[in-house]
Amino acid sequence: MLAERVAFDGRILDNPPIVLSANAGPLYVSNSIFPITPTSIASDGSTYLVSWSEFPSFGGIITARVENDGTMRGLVALSEVKDVYYRVLRPYAPQVSWTGNNFFVGYSLAYLNCTQFCKPWSAIGGTALAMDGQFSPAKPPSALFYDSPDHAPQALAFGAGKVTFVWSATYSPTTQFVIAQTTADGTRIADPRVILSFSSLSRCAGTPTIGWDGTEFVVAWIDQCDDAVRAVRLNQFGDPIEAPFNVAADVYPGLFDPSGPKPPLIVPTADGVVIVYSRNDAASGDVPRAFERSLASPPRRRGDGAPSNDQRADAAHHVQNAARHVPALRSPRFSVGR
Repeated sequence: MLAERVAFDGRILDNPPIVLSANAGPLYVSNSIFPITPTSIASDGSTYLVSWSEFPSFGGIITARVENDGTMRGLVALSEVKDVYYRVLRPYAPQVSWTGNNFFVGYSLAYLNCTQFCKPWSAIGGTALAMDGQFSPAKPPSALFYDSPDHAPQALAFGAGKVTFVWSATYSPTTQFVIAQTTADGTRIADPRVILSFSSLSRCAGTPTIGWDGTEFVVAWIDQCDDAVRAVRLNQFGDPIEAPFNVAADVYPGLFDPSGPKPPLIVPTADGVVIVYSRNDAASGDVPRAFERSLASPPRRRGDGAPSNDQRADAAHHVQNAARHVPALRSPRFSVGR
């Protein structure tokens, strides 16, 4: 796992890159493979918190603070979480966010030594971290929601004083998107509930991702049957405001990527969000390249709660590097690759 800081003008500040880990990889539990998941990064405006899955040498998740000068400090490992029955679960696919007062890390949980009475992918956890990135003894890591993520890792975003989780669950015969919410310190607010159901039996809906645009949550995913990016807006309580809408077509779903299909990336901006995705670029010999589409945050809504036509930007343009559209911070931007 390598990392590098990128200045606002696109200059790479770390050469060679920062080495975060040599053991990032997928999790194997009960003969099931859990996909390699993207490294998660959050910033408090001056330093970064980076988190990733560490397998097979350790088994669990790692969080580390990276200072503005590229120095890595405060490496913290979390190898297991116990449920209310004291069964051991292995965390993987971490997601981190800055809440304005502290960092928060969420993660999917897999049961170890699973029997016929449990599924190996059965829970989602999360906890607040201290300013130094350490787990708080007063609020230890725990399993928050027991569900069936079906190997699809959870995603989370902070907004309106809440941490909102979203994940994909398969309840025969349909795939459904499920959300749940906690406070910034990890106290449950709302139980998991279904926000979208897909009737297709072929599991077209890919792994969802979520972001906060300053007014609403935006959930985006790739329809793997027609190679389209779709999204839906949610209010601060996680309720859909409108029907799902198309964001882009002819995208690259990554079905043949050995590390698994990649969901879109949602980047908050000053006036909404940018959704970043991969698409084959004819100008580059059909090599997958990064593209983006901007969605403006609606300043007001019609009486029925739906955005007016002029409240959504519909212009998409090619970008050389998606990181160029990360919102400005007081420090250089940070990118991670394998």
